[in-house]
Amino acid sequence: MIYIPEQLYVLALVVATMLGGWVAIRAWTNRETRGGFALVAMAGATVWWATGTAVLVLATTPTVEFRLLQLNYVGMVSAPITFFVLSVQYTGNGQYLTRDTVGTLLAVGGGILGFIWTNAQHSLYWADIEYATGVPAGITTTPGPVFWVFVIFTYLLLLAGSVLFIRYAMSAPHLYRNQMIAILVAVGVPWAANVPHALQFMDADLTPVALSITTASLSVAMFRYRLTDLSPVTLRSVFESISTGVYVLGADERIVDMNPAGKQMFGVTDAVLGKQLAEVMPASVYDQFDDIDDRDILTVDDSIVRLDESVETHYFDIQRSPINSSREKGEIVVVNDVTEQKRQQQQLEAQKERLEEFASVVSHDLRNPLNVASGHLALARDETENEHLDQTGEALERMETLIDDLLTLAREGRQITDTEVVTLETVLSAAWSTVDTRSASLETDLDGQIHADGSRLHQLFENLIRNAVEHGSTSPESQARQDAVEHGSTSPESQASQDAVEHGGESVTVTVERQADGFSVADDGPGIPEERREKVFETGYSTSDSGTGFGLRIVEQIVDAHGWEIQVTESASGGARFEITGVEFVDREQAVPVAED
Repeated sequence: MIYIPEQLYVLALVVATMLGGWVAIRAWTNRETRGGFALVAMAGATVWWATGTAVLVLATTPTVEFRLLQLNYVGMVSAPITFFVLSVQYTGNGQYLTRDTVGTLLAVGGGILGFIWTNAQHSLYWADIEYATGVPAGITTTPGPVFWVFVIFTYLLLLAGSVLFIRYAMSAPHLYRNQMIAILVAVGVPWAANVPHALQFMDADLTPVALSITTASLSVAMFRYRLTDLSPVTLRSVFESISTGVYVLGADERIVDMNPAGKQMFGVTDAVLGKQLAEVMPASVYDQFDDIDDRDILTVDDSIVRLDESVETHYFDIQRSPINSSREKGEIVVVNDVTEQKRQQQQLEAQKERLEEFASVVSHDLRNPLNVASGHLALARDETENEHLDQTGEALERMETLIDDLLTLAREGRQITDTEVVTLETVLSAAWSTVDTRSASLETDLDGQIHADGSRLHQLFENLIRNAVEHGSTSPESQARQDAVEHGSTSPESQASQDAVEHGGESVTVTVERQADGFSVADDGPGIPEERREKVFETGYSTSDSGTGFGLRIVEQIVDAHGWEIQVTESASGGARFEITGVEFVDREQAVPVAED
């Protein structure tokens, strides 16, 4: 048997008390972190156990020694329970710490303490107690049946907690090496100290000293590396749940770790860990791998990747991120199969091309007969006067407007990639001159330059001005007539009144103003009811029989193509107000003269 000098034993216990107290204070300051309270409790139990043992060794009165031994068991019983609770919380299994589980642990621990404190009445914990001077505690005991229950209970908790810690440490990737070492030390020290004493190879019980080292090691892992903020267990769960393939490579491109999606993507297993990426990644992908500086999309043959039995093109979005730390060198490679998105993009581009081709064909094929009809109408008007000819002319003009708007709708949906610096006031003035504004007037304080497509901005102003002129009469009866048209009341009287309103029966004032991050176009007409404001941008929506319903839809497309936003509100005079926001203005100091049409 190994004998430890009493003075050295007491010194070790005092150091353990101080170390456990330091850990308890540190854990208390970090008690809001996951596992913080459990570590406080475990450190407190260790302090109690170490302090009680030191006092017990120094005591000389048998009765006092026995009472101290009974009190010392508070720490001895609490330590394995708190160790187990901490292991469950730390390793991410906190869902198993239910009220019933904790209640059972406390009930068993309390029952054991009850048997210890009432041993004089039943001798079930200690069958016999003798006082001797040859042992550090001055007491020798003969175990009873409950003692062995306590031993089994303690070792089961220590074993379960150790298994949880070790399983976590061994499954943690190489990047968590320091944390893994701290945890393995925390688990191994108590066993190294307790087992020799239990097998009577050592006279002194160094378990409280070992537990102080355990709590210190866990505090380092938990608070120095901040693992309870987002522990490697949590990080591991996130890593494994990512739907894209992630590969962690060492300095020589050897695979250190990979997630399940990465295994499935190239049909590999954990057996490839430690192999170089070139042995795992298909040659068709890896041959281009070194050409990727940051992010790229590779095209590979599907039969090589073995995703299925068919031979078709697949697209992979690959991103490389270097790991540059003082201790780790390597990189993280993220591989995402973007085949479906790429195919959808190709389909949309093909559909857009077909739509533009269709619009061009329709525009060309319809304009020819329309020009012929217009020519014959002009000849007919020279030869005779007939009210039917005027109606025919209006119908032909409406057809020409429809063709122009349809062609614009087909083409204006394209995203704007190249912009120029344009002067708002100049574009607005040009747009106002190209619209039949009748007796309408313009008020504006619009100034400044923005980044935009000048041609599309011109069209945006045209459509908003035309909308204000055609629908913005200040007549108080205009809204009633507009409602009548919407609900199908098209009597000659109401239609005539409507025509008067829609075609300049009264003057309209159009106000264009600059806003903090954009501009607005408003009128002093009847406005747009709140329940109809979302509909005005729908294709074909119009309150006028002469309107195509495409004008505001085109405006919305131009706004979207620039990356701006548009909103319909009420103007100060109760009319309609269109606010365009998200516009990038050019700083006045950087503004330059721009020649515009």
